[in-house]
Parts: sequence; C-alpha cells; structure tokens
Amino acid sequence: MGGKGRAGGHIGSTLKAAKSRLGFNGVEVRRKVKTRGVSDTPTLRDNQPITGALLRRLYAVSTIRVKCIIALLTGSGVRREVLGNHEGSDGLRLGGRPGAGAF
Repeated sequence: MGGKGRAGGHIGSTLKAAKSRLGFNGVEVRRKVKTRGVSDTPTLRDNQPITGALLRRLYAVSTIRVKCIIALLTGSGVRREVLGNHEGSDGLRLGGRPGAGAF
C-alpha cells in the first residue's frame, strides 16, 4: 500500500481492521507489521488554524448570511457538507417558522 502512495494513517487503520477481523475469526496475528508515518496527516499539512484576528477581519467584511455560515463552521463543529453543495440547492435548513429557507 505504501508503494501505491497511500498515507501511513490509511495503512495503519487498514491493518487494524484486518487484524480485528482475523481475531474475530480465531486467527491470531503474532508478527508485527511496521508502517511509516501512521500519525502523519498529509492532507492537513498545509492547513493553518484560524486566528481571532482573521475571524474579526472576516466578520467585518461579510454579509449576515456569510457571518452565520462562519459562525456555524467555526463554533459548532459542523462540516462544510452539512451546509449544502456548491450550488446551494440542498443542505441545512433553519426551521421553526414558516418561510425559513436554506442557507
């Protein structure tokens, strides 16, 4: 899997699942398998945390709709996919009153 460009974390979780399945079926795995970069996260390597100063700048120039989206993404822990697709045709709806639409 390493030769195919898979990340170390992916290889580690696949090994863990395989060992669990084998153990469930009564097969004991004694040999240790070495994997490099199990705790490495290459997809997050270039990401940087959002600072308070950056949030203030974003809130200052955003519309109320975008401010609400920023608050949901940064404060509640929802993922982008919860809010909808790139066209805005589906996703989270805030209800409780007639006429409440999607983001």
